Amino acid sequence: MKRSTDYSKLPKSRFLLRLFAVVFSLLAVFAAQSQTYYWVGGTGDWNQLAHWSTTDPTTVTTPAPSLPDQNTDVVFVDASFTSSIPDTVKVIDGFGVCRSMTWNLGAGTATKKPWWNQQKPLSVYGHFILHDNLRIYDMADIYFKASSGVWN
Repeated sequence: MKRSTDYSKLPKSRFLLRLFAVVFSLLAVFAAQSQTYYWVGGTGDWNQLAHWSTTDPTTVTTPAPSLPDQNTDVVFVDASFTSSIPDTVKVIDGFGVCRSMTWNLGAGTATKKPWWNQQKPLSVYGHFILHDNLRIYDMADIYFKASSGVWN
């Protein structure tokens, strides 16, 4: 015979504690979902919120609500870079963090060739994909923090 809990007989504080635990668990599951941010606006620092969008910059950009974190995939595309001279993505004003980083550049950046200038550490929890048209100016430590995976 299956027993069921009669919550009406539990002390109110115990019932609220169980309810809180269930709600907190559900929120944690939804909060841990990955999100994708796109670099926008050309030259700037990783820790400037104005350079992150939740939509691909080839269309209308939607400002990101926060800086990238360990649950954020970051993507750099042709439309991320705006000038005819090389734009620079800098990690100078603070540490960088992301789940994965992808430089998905096409023929449009062949003349621009964006720069990566990293003077502070970057933590990457997933994949890290660069592109031939990317020029690296300075490179501080990159910490690969994935808990599992394969090195290729």
